[in-house]
Amino acid sequence: MIVPVALVAAAAAAVANAQAACKPDLLVDDFAAARTVTLPEGGGARPANLLNGDYGAQGATFAVNPAGKEVVITAGTADVGQPEPQANPGTAPTFNYWFGKFDIGACFDLTGYTAIAFDLVAPAGSNMNFTLTQRSADCKTRLVDSVYKPLSSYLKTDGSKKAVTLPFADYAKNLKGGAYDFKHLKDWTIVNMTPSGAVFRLSNLRLVGNCAGNQTATTTTTAASKSTATATASATVPSVIATQ
Repeated sequence: MIVPVALVAAAAAAVANAQAACKPDLLVDDFAAARTVTLPEGGGARPANLLNGDYGAQGATFAVNPAGKEVVITAGTADVGQPEPQANPGTAPTFNYWFGKFDIGACFDLTGYTAIAFDLVAPAGSNMNFTLTQRSADCKTRLVDSVYKPLSSYLKTDGSKKAVTLPFADYAKNLKGGAYDFKHLKDWTIVNMTPSGAVFRLSNLRLVGNCAGNQTATTTTTAASKSTATATASATVPSVIATQ
């Protein structure tokens, strides 16, 4: 059968348009250098990534290790309180956290991305929780965080380096049961790392895009792991501090 040239051209154009519209993977940080950024509101230079988003922590310490191309985070146990309960209702007190932003204005559009991915070395038996904090549509107001998911719902820590993928489908709801707005991300936050003194080494931080051939990141946690996440979260999920 002879296919009309016009149909071939139309099909090729459709494929090209789809490829142009998709998002490729985006490297957030290779940690090959200790970068800094000065935020619009001032306050001096802050540790930052390739997207000019800053890093910060409370109840934990961290430092970029360019030789190892990693950020090294050490968990503490200080109770840093819950000053914004409206943003994280029903959560336990925070005793440590580390956060990363993906732009200088702390209002990043995740549309077209499917997951956060990174490599992690975590001590055997250690754990932590993940959440996406929320900005309003005008990027001025802190709104309700996404649901929290523990590391243990994705893998078992054993001290070796493991690839971690956090599908955004797992964070599609906020803590009040409403939809999380992926167009207005404030920051990605790791909260309540345990045990105290545990050292975590995070590297190769990236956003997984939705183009064909990108890293597969659409599989959500299984029913069994979701029940584990719920049980863990009820005991350890914290709030996230307002000063991020």
